[in-house]
Amino acid sequence: MDGYDWKPESFHFNQFKAIRGFNNDWDVAEAMLLYFLQNEVLKNSISFSTYISHLAQGGDGAANVLSWIKSRKNREANRLTSLYEKEKIRRYSMEYYAGSNRCKSFFGFDPLLNNCPGTIENEKLLVDTNLLDRYQGVKGVYTGRNYYEFLHVLEQMGYAGWKKEFCFYDDSQSPVKPDPQPLCAIADSSQCRGIIFVGDSRDDFETVKNFTQQRPDFLIEFVQIMRQGSRFDCSHSALDDINQLLYFLLWEIS
Repeated sequence: MDGYDWKPESFHFNQFKAIRGFNNDWDVAEAMLLYFLQNEVLKNSISFSTYISHLAQGGDGAANVLSWIKSRKNREANRLTSLYEKEKIRRYSMEYYAGSNRCKSFFGFDPLLNNCPGTIENEKLLVDTNLLDRYQGVKGVYTGRNYYEFLHVLEQMGYAGWKKEFCFYDDSQSPVKPDPQPLCAIADSSQCRGIIFVGDSRDDFETVKNFTQQRPDFLIEFVQIMRQGSRFDCSHSALDDINQLLYFLLWEIS
């Protein structure tokens, strides 16, 4: 489509991460495509801030906005719906992320469009593994990445101090955020006195809220990594860097 030059930036990405239903980057890609299309197709298209508000009301990714568009039942809405091929944008986003050398091993299919290294090669490790290794408390992971993405991150970290029973990833069968069951499992199997759950998405925050509803007597604290965004709520801690938390745990309370 020509004539429209909207390009997503980190600000837009952070806006999606601040609402429910966008823990997974593929969901963000679908929602960005829908926003782009409605600007192209609808005569009375909505602004980005209004679009985000519609998404926030639904809490289920782009489905709420798509339902609203379909409810208009006119030629514009029908055309937009026909153009919105979310499975394709999800697949292309995976290709762009994994690249030609990792797409097959990560997601089980060969890339159609991207014959270059993926953006995963540019990912920077945010945690200081030396600090992580020095912290002797129970450490676990609850991630939206699949098993092969998760293994890649562990290899990049060069850190082997994770116990299998404390690691949860997306295998298409296990619970996903904001379902708190993996945190409940960690709490039960580790017999720890409390949990500090670190995350950067609204679904991370909602996971802790749901955990608290199920386990009101268990001590849990959510720490938000800001990612140049804003705090989800005034009830939790917020830091710019996860290593600040590790420094605190090692030297302030150890």
